[in-house]
Amino acid sequence: MEAERQDIYTGRQFGALSGHNDWVTKICVFPSNPNQIITSSRDKSVIIWELFANELVMSGKMKKSLIGHDHFVTDCSLSKDGGFLITSSWDRTLRLWDIQKGVTKRTFLGHTNDVMCVAFSSDNRQIISGSRDRTVRLWNTLAVQKYAFEKDGHQDCVSSVQAVPSKSSISILSAGHDGVVKNWELSPVICTKTYHGHSGAINSMSVSPNYTMLVSGGRDGAVNLWKLDNDRFVKRFEAGGPVSCVSFNPRFFFFAVGVGSSVQLYNIKSESMYQSIEPLDNDYTKAKPQVVTFSWSNDGTCLFVGYTDGRVRMFGFTKAYDTN
Repeated sequence: MEAERQDIYTGRQFGALSGHNDWVTKICVFPSNPNQIITSSRDKSVIIWELFANELVMSGKMKKSLIGHDHFVTDCSLSKDGGFLITSSWDRTLRLWDIQKGVTKRTFLGHTNDVMCVAFSSDNRQIISGSRDRTVRLWNTLAVQKYAFEKDGHQDCVSSVQAVPSKSSISILSAGHDGVVKNWELSPVICTKTYHGHSGAINSMSVSPNYTMLVSGGRDGAVNLWKLDNDRFVKRFEAGGPVSCVSFNPRFFFFAVGVGSSVQLYNIKSESMYQSIEPLDNDYTKAKPQVVTFSWSNDGTCLFVGYTDGRVRMFGFTKAYDTN
């Protein structure tokens, strides 16, 4: 009798974008337009790209560049309607951009050190930011700070933030270089849970599409998986080197991990890594570029990966089978 098969998806590079001259720090996919993405970079710019694809190759061209920050742009997040973008920077500010007009609508002041991460809430009415000043801050879209989460807060740089639905409307997850992930409720503002498990800085975290699982990756080379609905630790994976980024696939039961120059793919059901992807050998001229960030297409079939050489490489995914 044939063993039960689990669907898995394997990837190959089928395109690249060139436009930034320093690290690509974040990639945003438009919620309703699969032919556009946004990238931010240490070159202080944000680029809106128009994509062109067929079954064999994907390419793109720069549609618009957003200039305004005075230092590295570290993160960006799109509103659900795709009309506005929020960016964070080492210049200690956030900027809210009108994408169609290509202009800054608001500048957010308040952090006292580099701003490392930013995210919209699911209702687009609130903005969450994290900084090297060790605080998580909550803002409205008029650039008014509502809260600074300091009591029971992080003891080092805040590297990642995300809003998730909860019984009290939303919860906020934050990860930091102190090696922990914190869960915050807003009514009142209180840290309700601290997830331990890393021995060094956490660089990235991701929540599953159904909000039941959390994965985090850190400089210690660990990739930790938790169940959020019962706060249960599931498994620790050893990635073999410092982890730069992690992300659940939006449709299928696996997640990606960035380690050095490779993207590792992990099957959640089998709790194992099943593929490691590298840039094509003819797609770089000097040292092999390192993975900084990535984002999935909305249908989960393409992974946009940002590298230290300023390029975005696209990996397409097709179904394969794991017969274990």
